[in-house]
Amino acid sequence: MNPPSALDRLIGNPLSALLILLATLAVCFAALGGAATPIAAFLMVGICGWSWKANKRLEAYRLWKLEWDVMSGEPAPAKRAKKVKTPKQKTGRATEERDMVSVLVALPAKSPTIMDAYNALPRYCERAIRGGLQQI
Repeated sequence: MNPPSALDRLIGNPLSALLILLATLAVCFAALGGAATPIAAFLMVGICGWSWKANKRLEAYRLWKLEWDVMSGEPAPAKRAKKVKTPKQKTGRATEERDMVSVLVALPAKSPTIMDAYNALPRYCERAIRGGLQQI
């Protein structure tokens, strides 16, 4: 897949696409109020469509490039962890600043009790749990 052109990168950039969309809405509302010509509104709608398609091409290329890099053996680019500096300790000797890597871990949820798990099951499962499956 060929990389997108520089114009596609400029027009299809998410920030540029958002600005073009807002400008299109402003011109369309101005055209409805009589402050702008309908030709300008149609022109802006066309530019907005062009920006939308350029954005889709950029996204498709980004996904293809990510898959291609993974197939070639290069690891996928990972997000870097933030470095947190430790506070300086006030002691008699010289203090050192050490970089630590912070890892955010979600707090574990409360595990249900066995009775909570049994109560969450539908009532028709009760017979199978208590007496095993019997001939129906």
